[in-house]
Amino acid sequence: MPKSKVRKKKTKAKNNNSIETKDKFFIIEEDVKMSEVLLDFANPLLEHCEDIEEHHKVIAYATLIWNLTNLPKADGERFKKDICKMLEHDEILLQDGMEMMEMMLARKEKYFKNMKRMIVDYDISVTDGQMNVQIVSTLN
Repeated sequence: MPKSKVRKKKTKAKNNNSIETKDKFFIIEEDVKMSEVLLDFANPLLEHCEDIEEHHKVIAYATLIWNLTNLPKADGERFKKDICKMLEHDEILLQDGMEMMEMMLARKEKYFKNMKRMIVDYDISVTDGQMNVQIVSTLN
């Protein structure tokens, strides 16, 4: 297991490596960068994005699905049902949404099964036409 580059500070990030809150300690960067992991996880959806707005939506969706897979099973199932309820007003959207969700859930299980870090926050920026993602996540 790679060692985390962790530095403690009471309220703010120190050297952009970590942040500590009352309840938990979060890392921003590790030997395995969660930003790279999330981009790899979201890649099948990102390939179809045509603009930065679509990239933002895909990253938000991938984060949602990533975290869903790391919830206890009962909570994850309840969360999936809540997502279905939000989409049920449009049968085509519901069908497409469920297919996409199942594809992403299978992808997480197949390629990222042992990665249990929850994504707490993310930031997307664009520099010279290149999308950059920074992730704040829990420890594994």
